[in-house]
Amino acid sequence: MALLVLLVWTAWRAEPMFQSRFWNGAWQVGCLGVGLFGLGLRAHVVGYSPEGTSGRNRACQRADALNTTGLYSLTRNPLYLGNFFLWLGPALFVHDGLLLVIVVQFFWLVHERIVLAEEAYLGEKFGDAYTQWAQVTPVFLPRRSGYVAPTEPFCWRRVVQREYAGLVGLVGTLYLLKACGDWAQHGRLVWDPFWTPLMALACVVFGILRWTKKWTRRRPPHDH
Repeated sequence: MALLVLLVWTAWRAEPMFQSRFWNGAWQVGCLGVGLFGLGLRAHVVGYSPEGTSGRNRACQRADALNTTGLYSLTRNPLYLGNFFLWLGPALFVHDGLLLVIVVQFFWLVHERIVLAEEAYLGEKFGDAYTQWAQVTPVFLPRRSGYVAPTEPFCWRRVVQREYAGLVGLVGTLYLLKACGDWAQHGRLVWDPFWTPLMALACVVFGILRWTKKWTRRRPPHDH
């Protein structure tokens, strides 16, 4: 929440990055693309991960199996790599160098201890198998080769259940930053032919996917 407040404050103060409306719009869409890339990484990981892995386990650590295929064959933390791009999109949107540094540092502080705790747990649970995998797989930045195809089929249902809020949250955050910048410059909200319909669509998607999540929970778990 503190980071969102800082983003909004920066967007309120920021001047347009370019004199051209076209290039300002292109920059903003590019920032959306950065965030969507991060969301795509997360969707790839979640969609191909076996049950009992790559979950949102806040209360305790859980890993029923050691996942070393798919993006896990390139980096030990592909979900957090996806998170980084999800954070990077809004940080770039307001084109403030100091804020970008703050966001990157804050991301590192938040995720560093989580990664250390998770890796200690995995090392204790899986022993040599984890050690061998960790020796050839970078902790964060992916290696360029050595991709191993996932053993599981892609599960759209799991992606919908876990990641729909990230999509809506990304669009909502960028729309809020755009609206704050417009209000600061014009003293009112401005209809934007790209962002306003996109935000409306995101709200519709949120409603549909939230309903879908509740509906799919009632279906048998083997149904992809």
